[in-house]
Amino acid sequence: ERCPRHAPPAKAGAAVHQVGDHGYKPLDRDALLAKVPQQFVTATGKLVDVRSGVSDFIGDAARATGPDGKPIPVVTSSEPQRVTAVTEAEAAARENTSPSKQRPTTVIRVKFAQGHDVTLRMFHESTVAQLRADLLAAAAGFFQPPPQGFELHSVYPRKTFADHGETLAAAGLVPSAALQIKINAPSA
Repeated sequence: ERCPRHAPPAKAGAAVHQVGDHGYKPLDRDALLAKVPQQFVTATGKLVDVRSGVSDFIGDAARATGPDGKPIPVVTSSEPQRVTAVTEAEAAARENTSPSKQRPTTVIRVKFAQGHDVTLRMFHESTVAQLRADLLAAAAGFFQPPPQGFELHSVYPRKTFADHGETLAAAGLVPSAALQIKINAPSA
């Protein structure tokens, strides 16, 4: 008796079905937008313009062309971003190449729950408040601070940096640190 893996090969592609075999044709941009509702009424009664949001999301691939005149494929990604912000310390480090002129700096990497990373280079005498301000500026594209606020904390050693006037050196964030965002509990 033959083992199933030694069975004679089936006709190539016999059991494979493709969507084109059943009359499927991909929709172009305008046909897709025609199927999307113009507006939507939320539970609170607010009108939301759906079609323009979808149009902005998918882009206008028909008009996007490269320098050679060929169409550029539109790539939309929900991949987490990695941002390296140019802070005052980073700009100073780029300008001054001699070590004697440089003030000591620290590199701080902040991770967000959505998977985004922001890396900041700051002076040791910078405060936690300056760190928060630079972080919000660097993460403006993907992070909006919640109304109840947030704090920065380290995983090991477990510490929350709630004193915004404390310097980074006094907080123990030198020569480098990895922090996370901790959303404050809503106040009752």
